[in-house]
Amino acid sequence: MKPHFELGEIIITREAADRLVSGDVMRALRRHAAGDWGDVYPNEPLENRVCLDYGLAVQAVYRDSKGTEFHVYTEEDRTKTKVTLLDEY
Repeated sequence: MKPHFELGEIIITREAADRLVSGDVMRALRRHAAGDWGDVYPNEPLENRVCLDYGLAVQAVYRDSKGTEFHVYTEEDRTKTKVTLLDEY
């Protein structure tokens, strides 16, 4: 998958780092950069595409191989991408 935008610095919360399968997080980050937003609500892919066009923040939701949901959020200026568990967001 070809990236559509830069992720910047990757930040993962301690809780997410402890609970998530690291290889699954790396795959999710590649999907996120390529515009695959994972398990989001039906209207969010369109919203994220608009956000990309206007330089706004984008977000996605994924599950690791253990079924743990996590959130990936890239800031407007693309300098940081944060990985958190959904209950931390």
